[in-house]
Amino acid sequence: MALTRQGTAPFLTDGNAHIAMLDDQTPWVVIVTEEAIDKMASSSDVPVEQLTKFMYAFEAIANAKLARHHTGDDGTIWIRSADINRWKADDARPL
Repeated sequence: MALTRQGTAPFLTDGNAHIAMLDDQTPWVVIVTEEAIDKMASSSDVPVEQLTKFMYAFEAIANAKLARHHTGDDGTIWIRSADINRWKADDARPL
């Protein structure tokens, strides 16, 4: 049970990145908050095209949250700045 990116490109809405992902047949929307983007990129003014260079981290965090059922009832997985802090401290640490 691992998330994979769907063919659609990530997009920004109100500063948050939205990434379409799929777990087997279940669609998920991974939402990365503006604050989390800022933690990852050292600036929230990252063009959406550059988000792809951080995708490995977003996928790892989203997969860890999905495995622990830290998901929204509406098919979302939120990545917040605290998740980025934990991932940066030790990417093997549970979220």
